[in-house]
Amino acid sequence: APIKNRLFWPALLLATVAMMSTFSMSVLLPLYFEGAAGMTALSAGLVMLVPVLANAGATLMGGRIMDRRGEWPLLPLGFAGIAVGFFALAVVSPTLSVPVVFAAALLMYAAVGFIFSPSQTAGLRVLPPDQNPFGVALMTTFVQIAGCVGPSLYTGIMSSGQGSALARGASSASAAADGFALAMLVAAVIAALGFALSFAYA
Repeated sequence: APIKNRLFWPALLLATVAMMSTFSMSVLLPLYFEGAAGMTALSAGLVMLVPVLANAGATLMGGRIMDRRGEWPLLPLGFAGIAVGFFALAVVSPTLSVPVVFAAALLMYAAVGFIFSPSQTAGLRVLPPDQNPFGVALMTTFVQIAGCVGPSLYTGIMSSGQGSALARGASSASAAADGFALAMLVAAVIAALGFALSFAYA
């Protein structure tokens, strides 16, 4: 029944896109830092810590903004930030500049933090009380699906791009960067679709 609600299912898709983004980057960024930038696992983990903490802080702020102002303009701005972050990663990652890649990743993680919980709240609060348990179950299920599909999809794209670059004679570092950039480009397109949906929805 909640899926038939035209004010619920778009929020379900938005939450899915948001979770695909953050779960995927938690897998792909360490692969990039270690495979392309030559960092150790410890260094890559320490670099990842800052965007993750920014995501947590933005989650608190996003919830407060949602309480005060509602979906507009929080959701469109958040998804725009995700799309811009992914596009920036696609552009700058072949340069192997860790600070610039870090800045783009920080933008993406913070943007996801602002809209992940509000995307769920926007959908759940339009349901009648008797459908709330089923709405929560659907949100949880789709979040889990996103956590599986996102990393699998983007890692597969990255591996494919990396293999193609190696076949062309690129170095291992350049090949890893090229594969990562290709995955980020696809992620940017999906995030842009999320932005269009969030704009219409909000």
